[in-house]
Amino acid sequence: MSDYELELPFLTVQSKGGPHEDVAYCAGWTMGHLDAVLEHHKPAMHEDTIYQDSVPQADIIAMRHGYRSHFVDGPDGWAFMTLIRVEDDRETQGFWVRLWWALIRRQEVLRHVGQETMTVHRRKPALKEAP
Repeated sequence: MSDYELELPFLTVQSKGGPHEDVAYCAGWTMGHLDAVLEHHKPAMHEDTIYQDSVPQADIIAMRHGYRSHFVDGPDGWAFMTLIRVEDDRETQGFWVRLWWALIRRQEVLRHVGQETMTVHRRKPALKEAP
């Protein structure tokens, strides 16, 4: 059993006896969420970790909403995504500098910390023993 669980369980996927293939369902959910965030919240910058296979679709969604996209390969089939809204060009110049440093920090984390800490799903909190 995995140390990770979805925050919201999908009940209609094949692993739960439903008709939908698990990975495709999760990828569709993730891309739908990205589309909704960019359309309704219109953040100046958006960062997330997505499946590597979803990068081309995320890039198209970003372009649809007027964002520049940058993707960095992560461990175990994941990719780090940073989107910056194009219409805020003067305002986003500082974001490019922050983006550069964020990418450098992430690469250092990947080198110095175990890959098991790099994931989208939240870990179950560990129970702490009383001192």
